[in-house]
Amino acid sequence: MAQRQDIDPDRSIRERIAHDLRFFRERDGLSQSDLGARIGAVKQYVSAIERADPKFNLQTDHARHADELWGLPNHFQRLVKASRERSDEDWYAEHLPLEAKADELFVAQLGLMPGLLQTEDYARAVMLKATGPASLDQGLAERIERQKILSRPKPPLLWVLLDEAALRRVVGSPAIMRGQLERLVELSYHPNLSVRVVPFTVGWHPGVTSSFKIMKLRDKTHAYSETTGGGRLTSRLDEVRHFELRFRRTGEDALNRDDSRSLLNAIAEGFKSTWN
Repeated sequence: MAQRQDIDPDRSIRERIAHDLRFFRERDGLSQSDLGARIGAVKQYVSAIERADPKFNLQTDHARHADELWGLPNHFQRLVKASRERSDEDWYAEHLPLEAKADELFVAQLGLMPGLLQTEDYARAVMLKATGPASLDQGLAERIERQKILSRPKPPLLWVLLDEAALRRVVGSPAIMRGQLERLVELSYHPNLSVRVVPFTVGWHPGVTSSFKIMKLRDKTHAYSETTGGGRLTSRLDEVRHFELRFRRTGEDALNRDDSRSLLNAIAEGFKSTWN
C-alpha cells in the first residue's frame, strides 16, 4: 500500500509516531520488512503504523526495540505512553481538520447547540462558563473560523438532530437564546442544511446517551463522540456503523423539518416574553 503523504506530526500523537518511525527507517535505508524484523513485527504492521492507521497502535515492546535500534532515549516509548494518556482536548483537536474537510456531516446534540451553528453571543456565554475569560478571544476566533465551512463555495451537507433540551436550556440570557434560535430557523432554510428536533414527548431515545458527530470524507468516515467519560475519535468501521445506526434511529423519533422549525419559532417567542 502506498505511503500517506499528508502525515502531519503536529496534528496528533499517532501521526507523530508515524512520521518519526518512517523518518528513522528511511534515514537508515531500511525497508518496512527490515524494520519489522528488527523490532519483532511484520511488514504490514509497520506499514499500518506509518500510515497512522487508527486500527493499529505501536506497542510498548516494539517501541522499546525501535529506541534500542536507533539509540534513542525512550523516544518512541514516551510517545506510546502519551498516546495512551491523551486528553479530551487531543481528540477534539484531531477531529477539527476532519470536520473542515468533510463532504457530509451528521450531528446529534443534547444539551448545547452545535459549535458550527452557534451565534457569537451564545458561543461567548458557553466559553465564559467553560474556560473563563483568559482564552475567550482565541476560542471565539476559532469557532468563527470553523463555521466558514458552511459558506464556502461547496459547503458540506449538514444533518443536525437537536434534543429539545438544547433549545430550552438558557445559555447566557433569554435574549441570547432568542437570537440563537432565530439563527437556527434562518439556517434551516439553507438547501445544504437540515435541522430537526427530537421533542420531549419522545422520552428516551438512542441519542440521549451522548452527543456525537459523523464526518464523511471522500476516502473514509469518522465519528467523534462526547461523553461524561471524555471525547473519542474513531474511524473503525464497526464503531462508525454503530454511530450511524444511532443517528438513524434518533432521526426516526425527530420532528420533520417544518414541524421542527415551528417548534424553534415557538420557543424563541417564549424567550421574547421572558426577556420583556
